[in-house]
Amino acid sequence: MGLRAASFAVKSSTVRASAGRFHRLQLAHERMSPAALSALQDALARDIATTAMRKSPYYRSTYGALRIDPGGSRTRRRGPRSRSSTAPP
Repeated sequence: MGLRAASFAVKSSTVRASAGRFHRLQLAHERMSPAALSALQDALARDIATTAMRKSPYYRSTYGALRIDPGGSRTRRRGPRSRSSTAPP
């Protein structure tokens, strides 16, 4: 069984951890309402996608300077500014 969401590799430990969470979800599904089961499955899918995405070189190069909070808003990290390009000689 291979998971390929993109052209980069996902560590097998990430897949095993996600599979373990999914297995626990499967064991408990008889006691859950359909809405709760759906919400947990969605959360698992987001967890796998987010982990894989953050391992991607494209993600790191594009969003490395951004801080993304779980709420979804993106803000630039504040850091020391270089004055070499804007300061007069």
